[in-house]
Amino acid sequence: TTHTAASTGSGTSAPVAAAVVGLQGFGADAGVLGVLRDGRLIEGQLGSLTQRPGPDGGGTVKDLQGSSPRALFAVGGAGLRPRIWRVPTDGGALADEKLPASVPNQQLTAVWAVHDELVYAVGDQGALLERTGGAWSELPSADAGLRAVRAFGKGRVYAATIDGRVLRFEGTRWEELYRHPGPASFTDLTGSAVDDLWVVGHDGLVVHWLE
Repeated sequence: TTHTAASTGSGTSAPVAAAVVGLQGFGADAGVLGVLRDGRLIEGQLGSLTQRPGPDGGGTVKDLQGSSPRALFAVGGAGLRPRIWRVPTDGGALADEKLPASVPNQQLTAVWAVHDELVYAVGDQGALLERTGGAWSELPSADAGLRAVRAFGKGRVYAATIDGRVLRFEGTRWEELYRHPGPASFTDLTGSAVDDLWVVGHDGLVVHWLE
């Protein structure tokens, strides 16, 4: 569904016959790029969406995010093998990024591009990957599965965990910022600044973190 200042009611909708796990826009004239769970891409304007094929070798996609059309990434896995794909600008399928061989088997769950030259990805077994200089490197893992990531720069990486915590990676180690007092599992995290974070979870759980 799209909604603009000129829209009334709920806006204009167009169905896509599959689960959409990520959607990114770069201005009204540029349209949108989205990714389906099986790796197929959708792009265009509402009412004229087209599909691109899925990645070679298959895989399940969990998230899509980028700072510009030149730095747009999808993450997920093929079985237990972690995978990161770059979305090419030439209309092709998702292209595999080379990952360090040392990354433990797991599904990658979220990705965040601070800018075109600094990107982070996290996994459901705690993996943290950083992309600088066009290459991915492995950073120290968290002690729990990570569901979402929001980064503001090096040493300012925030993640929400499967067991209801908010963690911060400060450059060399992880520290706990918040632990939900009851049973909880966070599913997403965002924020406008390091002292203004929002986290959501199952059963309507919403947490606002003000440092």
